[in-house]
Amino acid sequence: MPVAVDEWAKIGAEKPGTRGVEWPNFPVRTEVRGASLPRSLANLKREISEKKWAEARQWAGGRTSKKKYRMPSSQKPDGAVANSSKRIASRFYQLKTGHCLTGQYLNWTKNRPTPQCWWCRHRTQTRDHLFKECPEWKPQQRILWAEVKKETGRWKDRWKVRVLLADGRCSRAVLDFLSATDVGRRAPAALLQPIRRELLTFPQCVVIANMCSSHPFPSATSPYRDSAGSIFK
Repeated sequence: MPVAVDEWAKIGAEKPGTRGVEWPNFPVRTEVRGASLPRSLANLKREISEKKWAEARQWAGGRTSKKKYRMPSSQKPDGAVANSSKRIASRFYQLKTGHCLTGQYLNWTKNRPTPQCWWCRHRTQTRDHLFKECPEWKPQQRILWAEVKKETGRWKDRWKVRVLLADGRCSRAVLDFLSATDVGRRAPAALLQPIRRELLTFPQCVVIANMCSSHPFPSATSPYRDSAGSIFK
């Protein structure tokens, strides 16, 4: 079976005198050559890819906080997250980077007046609060940390959420937790907005006016009637 091009290039670099590897225009094979060694197209593509990844990691490292985000050790995407649904994967990566729908982040971006948790009214809704403390999701939290301890041997007191989300061994447990909860989702409008006074309908206003006035409202001579006798709305 013929030797692959990459293997020939490797042999030529390590053992220039090997039989079958020809170096044209270099009569003395053992001397230091000024020209570069032959390289395959696959080798060039791999070098370009490695440089792109290095630049991307440098760019991301300068734009993210180490307190919120931990850079992955591998360039390969997490298989468990990649095979999950788009909705779950998007919530996972939002929580992983810290740019997620939590009270703390929404307050920082001026989208909420306070960082208060809308599930339990805790003072600040952070990722650690949602994954460890929020009473709204206590049953799901117990399952999550039991799975994490089974995979890693560490209980939740020894974990930071940014480290948890960067550890591939815990990805499956985190995805199951997100599937079973609303963590990372925007809360219902009723929980986000302050309580508003209910506006009275026109019939309700008529009833209240009749109760408070000695003359029924609206009467035939009411200023709220037009010339045709219909009631203004």
